[in-house]
Amino acid sequence: MKKRQNKPLKNHSPIKALEFLESMRTLSQDIDQTAVMISIRIPSNILKAIKAKAKIENKKYQPMIIEMLRSNLKKT
Repeated sequence: MKKRQNKPLKNHSPIKALEFLESMRTLSQDIDQTAVMISIRIPSNILKAIKAKAKIENKKYQPMIIEMLRSNLKKT
């Protein structure tokens, strides 16, 4: 079995690393900043599934998407 060598990340400054760690810290504490409007294309079948799940759970679908994104980020 080969031993993996840790390679330095290219184009990542210590400042960028600190910014990433800070955003992960606030994420872990469920501290949200003000919401920002974005535009994203989501396949219609996925959006329909999210909306259906939100309706079943008596929630709005956009906050549910935020919950899904937060949950997935916490797994990393």
